[in-house]
Amino acid sequence: MDLPPARRSMSPSRLGLVALGIAAIIVALYLIVGGRPAPAITDDSPRPSVSATPEVAATTIRGTLIPVLQSKLAVAVPGAVIELPAPVGTVVEVGQSLLRVDGTRLVEAVKVAEADVRRAKAGLGAAIARRSALTKKNTSGDRRVANAEVAVADAAYRSQQAALAAARAEAGLTDLKAPFPGTVMAVETQIGEQVGPGDAVITLADTSSWLVEVLVPEELAVQLAPSDAVKVAFGAIPRLVLSGKIRDVARGQSEIGSEVGYLVDVELSGGDPRLRPGLRADVDFATPR
Repeated sequence: MDLPPARRSMSPSRLGLVALGIAAIIVALYLIVGGRPAPAITDDSPRPSVSATPEVAATTIRGTLIPVLQSKLAVAVPGAVIELPAPVGTVVEVGQSLLRVDGTRLVEAVKVAEADVRRAKAGLGAAIARRSALTKKNTSGDRRVANAEVAVADAAYRSQQAALAAARAEAGLTDLKAPFPGTVMAVETQIGEQVGPGDAVITLADTSSWLVEVLVPEELAVQLAPSDAVKVAFGAIPRLVLSGKIRDVARGQSEIGSEVGYLVDVELSGGDPRLRPGLRADVDFATPR
């Protein structure tokens, strides 16, 4: 039986060439595959936007509504109240009568002063006439006396004229008049009551412009400045919200009841016929967080 021919063994030199070829193939594959830069990984997920405007926080503090201009008016002369032509709620103009006291005594004083002026004027006229009646026969001493009499009479006349003007001015003070246009907010007297100088009897307010006075804690006060914008709401008037701005921030502390803080005046930029002094007002202060 024929046997297959025996396999020929590979020489060492051929083995070396094969190994070199395999190594070259490996290096080429590394350069082609491994040497390439890895593909960039992109993240398309949405990123939060960054705003240049700082966030703000609203702090609401309750204050009290007051007119920008309000005054308690007092009578200048004593007397009994005889007329109150402007009751509470009356809108008045400058110079309009608010109250009148009995001026009978003052009217009598004016009459007396007028009589005194007439007598003084007559005395001056008589002194001037006596001086005019002097002739050349009169001495220089007579003339000096006549001139002195005229000077005294003239001074008396001027004095009585001043007294009459004062009496008339005082009589005019029986009528308390409005010093500015506004609304009568309070009348603290009644017909027949005796009042005297310094007695505040009428409260007059200009209700065309308003302030809110609010006490804020120190942490908020140091963040506020004049002209800062605010919003103001009113518990008694639903859905009424007015814009405003800070008018003043007190430099010193104040104490209202048991609370201590800094008073801030907020000026409203608008109004409403329903607004009243003393209403509670909620002020929203917008401050950076």
